[in-house]
Order: sequence, then C-alpha cells, then structure tokens
Amino acid sequence: MNDKESLMLMFSFIIYLASPVSTTTVTIRNDIPRLDGNGRIVDAHSGNVVYHAKSKTFFLYGERYGNATGMDYQWVQPGPNQAPKLGVYTSSDLIHWEDRGLCLTPSDETNWIPMVFFDDKTDKFIAWWAGWGVGVSQDGIHFQRLGEAKSRLTGWRVAGPHILIDDDRTGYIIFDATAPNHPLKKSHIVSIEKLTSDYTNSTKENVTGFFPDYFVEAPTLFKRNGIYYATYGTCCCACREGSGLVVFQAKNISGPWIRQPKPYSNVNCRNKNVSVCRGRGLYPSKPTINNPTIPAQGYSITAIPKKPTADGEVEMQYLWMANRWLQGSGNNGTCTNLCDKSAPEACTTQGQPEYRVGRDPTYWALLDFDDDGNVLPLVWQDSFEIELPF
Repeated sequence: MNDKESLMLMFSFIIYLASPVSTTTVTIRNDIPRLDGNGRIVDAHSGNVVYHAKSKTFFLYGERYGNATGMDYQWVQPGPNQAPKLGVYTSSDLIHWEDRGLCLTPSDETNWIPMVFFDDKTDKFIAWWAGWGVGVSQDGIHFQRLGEAKSRLTGWRVAGPHILIDDDRTGYIIFDATAPNHPLKKSHIVSIEKLTSDYTNSTKENVTGFFPDYFVEAPTLFKRNGIYYATYGTCCCACREGSGLVVFQAKNISGPWIRQPKPYSNVNCRNKNVSVCRGRGLYPSKPTINNPTIPAQGYSITAIPKKPTADGEVEMQYLWMANRWLQGSGNNGTCTNLCDKSAPEACTTQGQPEYRVGRDPTYWALLDFDDDGNVLPLVWQDSFEIELPF
C-alpha cells in the first residue's frame, strides 16, 4: 500500500468515526387513546413497558378491566368477578400494539399494579404485582405463578412494587406499606428492600427505613448518571384529578435520600410550595387540593434505550406512565373516584350505562432533567417523539 492509498484509507476511517448513527423516532400521542391492531382502546393500566433487545420487541403490561364498571373495582366489590386481571400487549415500535391476552391465569387474588422486567442472567421475564405475588415467563406472555414474596414488615399490607436492577446486578424493590390497624391518614408509607439474587423474593434487608411522607403510593425507583431517584404520589384511588409526583435523589441506594429542592420537589403540581400534591382521592366532598398539572396518577418510570452510538454507548430515555382515571368515553363526570362507597351507583351501568373503566386513557411523557440532574416539572404534551433502540 503506497502513501496515497494509506491517506485515503485513513481519511475514510475518520469519516466513518465522525458519521452520526442514523436513528428512528416515533411520535407518541396523548390527545387520543392508544389502540390495538383491532381498533380497540389498549386496556393496560398501572403497569410498565419492557424492551426485549433480542427480539426487538416492546412488552406492555398492565391491569385489564375488560367490560368492568366501577362496581367491579377491587375496593368497591371484592370477589371472584373483581377487576382487574393482568394483561400484555406487544409492539415493535411503541405505536402499533397487538393484544396477547392475559399473562396470568385469573384467580381470586388481587392482580394489580404489575412490574415486569427481563433477567438476562436466566433469559426469563420476572413479574411482581401488588400483594407481592411473583411469576416467571420464558416468552414474556405466559407467566407461571411462583408464590408470594415476603417483606421484613410482617403483617403489613405491601403494594406498589417497583424494581431496580443496579449496575452490580443487585436488585432492589421500592413499595408502599400499611401497618395493621394503622390510622388511614398515617398509612401508605414508602420503603426500599434488597432482593434475593434471583429477584423473586426480598432478603428482608432494610435499605432506607421509611420516606418522610404518608398517604402516598405508586412508588418508582430508577438510576441515571450515577444518581438514584425515588418517586411517589398521593393516594388517589382512581380519582379524576390524578396525583402529584414527589422526587427524591441519592448518591447511594442506602441514602441519604434528599427531596428535590423547590420548585422541583413535586414535578406534577401547579402549586410549587407544597411537598405532596393532592387531588381529591378519598375525599370527593372536598375541593381539589393543590391541583396536579397533569390530571393523571403516575405508576411507572421505565428506562427505554436509544440506539447505540458508533462506539457502543447507550443513552437511556425515562418514560413516565400514568393513568387518566375515569376520563374515558361514557363518563359524565359523576363518577369521580372508585373508593367512594357512599355513592357507588355513580360508577355503575345504572349510573352511567356507557362507561367502562378499561376505556380510560393513559398519559405518557419523557422526563426532562436539568444540568444538576433534577427532574424538571411536567407540562401537558399532546404528543412527543421518542427514539427507538434500533
């Protein structure tokens, strides 16, 4: 190879390194409901999205209500016909969803608030749901129940499981818990425990103690650029107003956990001076308090990878997912939450013949961060773009 050929080869190599990787983006819409391939509203609530890199497939898990009315909600009328069950959809682009049916065989136990993740050590999907039921699946669609995990808080009611697998492969679960015979106004407090190495049970090792707020639920746990984030919102019980989004940060999973400074301490609230932003929740007779910015209750923050760069680096996008409770078609506004047992007829086929809980829309948004790593306040978006991993 002569000098001219060597220079040409070097020049071509430099151009290759400098050339950006072509990416594909799609537009996620919030101004219309998400639909499946048959034109039906996607009936997946309070769950999460999992990206499976080997098959380049997104799995969407969530509570499925089907034809249920408000009277079938678990807190209103528990029993063998109660809703919800757990369902799954798949997609190649986060836009076109295929209904894959129920991912768990229906049972009399409560199947709600699912959290699913892929364990690349075993090539299996692992699911947790409220009450700490645990299941496992080879294909991400058909799950086998493994039993019930146990917290260190013996006798407490535990719910809202959200799981983080850390960089060293250690698993952690964040959850809300209610003590036996605990006064309602002092219940629903958030904590973190360490998982066993197979991620199917808790070691009962306390990581954080309790976060300072009470009457909160739907916690999430994620990590970005070496910073741990924990979020939660006020108890809502399927309320139309939604709930806020409290954000804590820590440089170590064991803390100290620091509440984001105002005006970022609650990023889904019009009132920037409150720590916990509340909708009506269990108090329909009272006026709306604090006024959440997005009328939705968050339930998941999922890391979605972007396409790898030329040198193999992968940047994550953090997708906030929330329920727009009781905002589906057919609700005339008289049904304001699903825990108001004083007027249950407002949420039934007698009160609203056309309304079904499964038609409630969801709201998705990518979180934005400032240069210091703070989560920025949410603003309503009719649509936004997200980059696909391939």
